[in-house]
Amino acid sequence: MAETALASHNMKMSLKEANDWVLKLLPRYEHVFTPDGNRGKRFDEVYDLKLSQPLDFWQKMYEDVRSELKSEGLKL
Repeated sequence: MAETALASHNMKMSLKEANDWVLKLLPRYEHVFTPDGNRGKRFDEVYDLKLSQPLDFWQKMYEDVRSELKSEGLKL
């Protein structure tokens, strides 16, 4: 989220442009905000606690989402 926010700032998006992105991305994530939604995973489930590095599956998910956002025009 921080990288996306920084990209929107660096791209000097207007509020309308940022809102357009939010509306574009919302369908992918809005199910999380329901009472029975996916609450995500704990830090210790996605990071190697000794190295403080993401586990392979978590890193891959991050890279996949990042690539997808870049292909849609977000300058990350």
